[in-house]
Amino acid sequence: MNKRVSFANVYQRFGTLMILAVLFVIACVISPNFLSAANLSNVLRQISVVGILACGSTFLLISGNLNIAYDGMIAFLGCISCLSWNNMMYK
Repeated sequence: MNKRVSFANVYQRFGTLMILAVLFVIACVISPNFLSAANLSNVLRQISVVGILACGSTFLLISGNLNIAYDGMIAFLGCISCLSWNNMMYK
């Protein structure tokens, strides 16, 4: 079983991960503060809401209970949460 490994096969399986790794290295070289604790906590704080919505979407997709209006509701709630956050910050 002599399986030939080509770049196309590797890129098809791991292409997204390779691009992410290259972008990560470029960001570390360009900005020395990229791996600081403050930046990492800021990124985690910003992505937490999207992660929670993604978990809910995953459960809906797995169970097969996807409704067409669900995507519009997520966009609407995202806009409302941003507006309410801005109103809370400037009062």
